[in-house]
Amino acid sequence: MRHDDLNREIPDNPALRRILGRPGGAELLDTLTHGMSGGDLTTLLLEVFRRRANRHSPAEVMRRYRSDRFVAPAPTGFTALRRAEDALISVLPDDFEMLVLAPVLPLAAHSAVATVDPRKVIATVRGSEVAADPTNALALEASLRRSLALAADPRSDVPVRLAASQRVTRAQHFNRPGMLAHFQIFGLVTAGRDAGNRSFEHEQLAEHLRFATRALAAAGAQHTQIRLTCLEEASRPITDRMCEDFAAQSGVEVVEDRDRTTGRGYYTGVCFKIYIRVEDRCLEVADGGFVDWSQLLTGNRKERLLISGFGVDRLSETLASPPRTSLRRNRRWRRARRPGLADKGNNFWFRGCIRRPMGHPPGPTTGTPYAARHRSARTSSVPSDGKKVKARRALSLPLSTYSALGGLPQGPGHGAESSAYATFCGNGSTTCVCCCRGTGDAVTSNQRWDRQRSCGGVRRPTGRSGRSSRRREGNRGRGPARQSGRRR
Repeated sequence: MRHDDLNREIPDNPALRRILGRPGGAELLDTLTHGMSGGDLTTLLLEVFRRRANRHSPAEVMRRYRSDRFVAPAPTGFTALRRAEDALISVLPDDFEMLVLAPVLPLAAHSAVATVDPRKVIATVRGSEVAADPTNALALEASLRRSLALAADPRSDVPVRLAASQRVTRAQHFNRPGMLAHFQIFGLVTAGRDAGNRSFEHEQLAEHLRFATRALAAAGAQHTQIRLTCLEEASRPITDRMCEDFAAQSGVEVVEDRDRTTGRGYYTGVCFKIYIRVEDRCLEVADGGFVDWSQLLTGNRKERLLISGFGVDRLSETLASPPRTSLRRNRRWRRARRPGLADKGNNFWFRGCIRRPMGHPPGPTTGTPYAARHRSARTSSVPSDGKKVKARRALSLPLSTYSALGGLPQGPGHGAESSAYATFCGNGSTTCVCCCRGTGDAVTSNQRWDRQRSCGGVRRPTGRSGRSSRRREGNRGRGPARQSGRRR
């Protein structure tokens, strides 16, 4: 490579010019860029970073963790972030499909179709790059689905609507307060075919903006302002119709922003920004518009794509804290649901413990433990000769977890012989796990209570030798009879 060509390709970066000014620096850059295949470059870089990683000590890793802005935890609380996502998802139209995106994308996914400087994206040594915007990944998936639809029907006009919430990272340095190296973005894309008369643009833009107004109202925004920018004169009817459609909606103001400078060359036709007013602050929370990415990815000029992005971290600042009364109510509810406390309103039964196998829906179980015992007692059969014989029980695989009434969890590891036999205490195990009385690893010391709870047939240690003995089964005292084929 000639030095004149090198100077034209190198951006105004003093650090890079210093490195390439060394002997052999320009030739090294040319070899890595053009003289090696992608697989060979990946192999070389993996070995380079392996050797550099072996040189780092734990103290150096800790020093990097303290100073690297890319690895620091987000200052936004998890609860506030989750509530902001819930506000967005709660009003998402049913036509949109939520995806779980991968944290990385193919190399140049952000710069090949959009005017994004690759230096603003974190590249990996394996020929990929860290996600910087979920709409890029959603656009790739939407274009793939549209390509399959066009292969089946060249005139297919079925739109593809996708949404995702993703933590993204951007490499450019922001000096303004509140700007983070990584943040959460809730993205939406709608891909489809041009239907003529710009009907696709009007319908899909109206759908994205209606979703934005509902989501921001659910998040607690007092006033929402939508600033539309017409980037070409042919799209002027779209902005005019948007102003007419949202003119009668309370709490929403649609204005035209002719002075916007950002996004030109990135968006086509119409773009927008959304601001909300919370108390005395005006915050920018969303940005979007039409792009030509689907045309480039599918090779079809009739394809259209609309993208929208919502800053979840910024939106979480607008959510008010939940009322303290509701928190106190939740604490009282949790105390009332502790195992062993009576809850007559939810069919909590002290006289026994109904269990259900893992996977059954939570909630109160109809019927009482005594009804379950009477049902299980029917397992004994009487043959034609009149002699009563013990019925054969079908053994099932042990279930690891049961739920008591109201969804109260039981201890793991207590399996049952059958679903009917697992509905009351005394299931043949060596431990009584009845939730109505804490017993530890043995039956209670109150024998009368044990008989009433059908725990009399449980093995328990007796005497100093520690050998186990089985108590006589049957109806002792006032307690109900334990399930058995024996005569009561």
